[in-house]
Amino acid sequence: MVFNIAERLNASDSRPQFTKVDEPMTTGGVRGGGRGYGAYFGSVPDMTADVKGVRFSDVRPGSPAAKAGLQGGDVMIRFAGKEVTGLQDFAYLLGGRKPGDVVEVVVLRNDQPVTVQVKLEMRR
Repeated sequence: MVFNIAERLNASDSRPQFTKVDEPMTTGGVRGGGRGYGAYFGSVPDMTADVKGVRFSDVRPGSPAAKAGLQGGDVMIRFAGKEVTGLQDFAYLLGGRKPGDVVEVVVLRNDQPVTVQVKLEMRR
């Protein structure tokens, strides 16, 4: 997609027009915000885990995940009512949220479902 846009811009005889906005976007301008923007959850994913969901290797102390009682070893299977099958699902779903949102999270802990409410914060 980006390649196609760049190719069309390059082939165009006219220059692109830019529009000035009065107020900056509060979520970083990109779905998911990027580092330093948007909603913060505070989990540390286990990148080596071969599971359906997202296994946490840890949660950051004082983070929304920690405050909700989530812990290393938990496997997130649902976030805000949606199934989480992997890290990409979680990143997409978190990117659609903003600081202050309260989301229901379901994890498997010792193969048993545990449901918690997590109040997302602004990334520090």
